[in-house]
Amino acid sequence: MISPSSERVPLHTNEEVNERIRRQTEADIPYYTDNPGAIGQRLEELDRGWDVERSLEANAATISLIGLTLGAAVNPKWFVLPGIVAGFLLQHAVQSW
Repeated sequence: MISPSSERVPLHTNEEVNERIRRQTEADIPYYTDNPGAIGQRLEELDRGWDVERSLEANAATISLIGLTLGAAVNPKWFVLPGIVAGFLLQHAVQSW
C-alpha cells in the first residue's frame, strides 16, 4: 500500500514524537501571530537545512559514484553496488519506505 507523501513521515514516526511536534506547533502559533516577520526568517532557515530526502539522495549518489569508480578502476563486480542503491531508491519512492 502506497501512502500519500504528506502522511509518510507521521505514519512512520513514533506517536509520542508526533504528539510532541503537534504540541510545539500549537505553542508556536501565538508567537508567529505576534511576530509575522519571524515567519519569513524561519522559512529561510528551513530552506537552508537538509531534509531526510536530500540526505538520502546525496548518500545514494555518493555510494553509486564510488561503485562506478571501483567498477571501472578495480573490478567490474563493483558495478553491482550502484544497482543495489538504485533498487533501494526505487523502493523508497514507490513504497514511501
